[in-house]
Amino acid sequence: MMERYPGILFIASAYNWMPQYASSVMSDLWNDHSHIVVGIYREEDKWHFKDFPAERVHFFYYPSGWLKGKIFAMHPFGMIAEIKRLARLPEIGMALALTIDTPLSHFLPKLERSLPTIYVVHNIEPHKFTLTSLRKRIFNRYFYARPIKRLVRNMRWQITNARWQKSKLKEKYPTHKVAYLPFPSLVDSEIANGRESVKALQGVEKYILFFGKVEPYKGVETLIEAYSSTPALQAYPLVIAGKGQLSNPVPETIKERVIRIDEFVPDSQVASLFRHAAVAVYPYLKGTQSGVVSIASYFGTPIVASDIPFFQEIAEKSPEIKLSKAGDATSLASAITQALQSPENTRLVYDALYSNSHWRKEFWHIVKDFFGSCAKVRG
Repeated sequence: MMERYPGILFIASAYNWMPQYASSVMSDLWNDHSHIVVGIYREEDKWHFKDFPAERVHFFYYPSGWLKGKIFAMHPFGMIAEIKRLARLPEIGMALALTIDTPLSHFLPKLERSLPTIYVVHNIEPHKFTLTSLRKRIFNRYFYARPIKRLVRNMRWQITNARWQKSKLKEKYPTHKVAYLPFPSLVDSEIANGRESVKALQGVEKYILFFGKVEPYKGVETLIEAYSSTPALQAYPLVIAGKGQLSNPVPETIKERVIRIDEFVPDSQVASLFRHAAVAVYPYLKGTQSGVVSIASYFGTPIVASDIPFFQEIAEKSPEIKLSKAGDATSLASAITQALQSPENTRLVYDALYSNSHWRKEFWHIVKDFFGSCAKVRG
């Protein structure tokens, strides 16, 4: 007899922060009793949910006005009302908050009193971002950093995608129940089947690539230092692709060799970006967990990463990935040089860690361990 599962109320109030992550998990765990509540910015974001039943996906738009936007970021009344309504449906047995969900930081701890609720912890400590004004610093503190800490502290049932972070959470919050599940692949059908080229890279091949939003904790400045101090690396263009502000200008001595793509790279162009790269570099100074390895390894691109705990976890089982000491430009230059001289096809990493990595079976074991037999299961 096929096992029956309760419906899941998927919550993705900050969907645009991690669309591939949320879509991957929802597709894996979806059943016909489930519903999705999602916060989006644009009408075209609805396209990501075309494979789900339209009547079971409940969209809420982030307001464009300053005051309305801040109210939504602190307490989205309409979204909360809809979550409360859906939570009362007999087929809903639990809620799963997937996308950091800072707008719901006051509400989710209350929800779990009436409905079993699991919070996915992405960052045990908030990331540090480049904040160029007092207004941005205030917003970061009260609408990002404090809500994250509030959720991590108050949500009693948690899943994380890094074993080291699970250990930290259990140490810091011994009364919480914390489980590990592997980070899902971020390669969706649009990324996998993308055929568009990147306009800024027409005719450019065999480059050193950094891909992702540029923030201080990602160590892009260390990469630039390694590149500028190592003439052999300058035989390859350096491509920094992703929105964000560099802490320092690119040195004049290498400016002609650096291609800065300071914009969002559409999913349809990601395949071209990685297939033409000689090596993908992730020189993070800090970080809790990340899906960037899944993208590079899907396309077989050689990978260099820093030795932060999450990348160390992956590299322990994947010798194809070369590690460097975080924040050390000399170590990073050496690792990139080695990767260029002896490139490793990292598709083996993807096949081993991501291609068969599904949450469904293990997730329901975790649910049973957290909550016991869920009373709201419907056949």
